[in-house]
Parts: sequence; C-alpha cells; structure tokens
Amino acid sequence: MAIRVVAAIFALALALPCLGQSSQSDSQTLQAILAEIRAIHNEVKVTQTTQILLTELEIQQSVVNRATQRADDAQSRLSEIKAAEKDNVGEMARTKDRLDQSTDPQEAKALADRSEELKRNSAALATAEQSRTADLQTAQQQLKDAQDSLDDIQNQLNAIVKQLTPARN
Repeated sequence: MAIRVVAAIFALALALPCLGQSSQSDSQTLQAILAEIRAIHNEVKVTQTTQILLTELEIQQSVVNRATQRADDAQSRLSEIKAAEKDNVGEMARTKDRLDQSTDPQEAKALADRSEELKRNSAALATAEQSRTADLQTAQQQLKDAQDSLDDIQNQLNAIVKQLTPARN
C-alpha cells in the first residue's frame, strides 16, 4: 500500500508541472487566437472603410465632373457675351462714323436710331456679363469645393494604403 501511495504521489508530482504547462499553453493559444481575431476584425474594418471610400470617391468624381462641366459652360457663356460686346462696340463705332458722314436726313435718322439701339444693347450685354461672371464664380467655387472633397477622400484612401503597405512587406 505504501508503494501505491508513493507511486500516486510521484504521479501527481509529475502531473502538476504538466497541468501548469497545459494551462500556460492554453493561455498562449487563446492569446494567439484573440490576436488573430483582432487582426481579422481590423482587416474587415479596413476593407469596409476602403469600400466605402472607393464608393465615395466614385460619387465625388461624378460631382467634380458635373461641376467642371458647369464651370466650362459658364465660361463659354461669358465668352459669348464678351464677344457680343466686342461686336456691339465695333458696330457702334461704324454706325457713329457713318452718322458723322451722312448728309441724308432719313439715313441720319435711321443711323441715330440704330445707335440708340446699340447703346441699349450694350447696357443689356453689360448686365448679362455681370450675371454670367457671377454664375462663373459660383460654378468655380462649387468646382473647388467638389475637388477639395475629392482630394480629402483620396487622402483618406492613401492613408489606408500607406497603413497596409508595411503589413505586406
């Protein structure tokens, strides 16, 4: 019986360090699993964030494209007004010259009427130019704001890529 007790104590003494190692090994395994789960969770978050940012980038690029088109259209309309103003000034000068040289009273009356019409047209064109200049400035500001938003999204994506790059090396 004493041999059995000694054998049992001996077996127990041998088992205790193994239990400690098993517990420590289990703890390390659990820590490794937890670290892996956290890494997977972070990767999922990065993937979701990246997908959202890519969608936002696509949408914002469309906004920038539309804003660019509006700014181009506003610039074109302003250029048309400026060309019309230039033509109007030229015609006013030609009409004045013809009026100064005219000796026929009917022709002089017609030229004077035409000169007044051109002056009214000039005033209307100046008003239109102011309006189109304001439209252009608004369109350019909207384009700048849209481009700034696009740049911000691109910077966020760049930060994610930079964050991921060391993990791949």
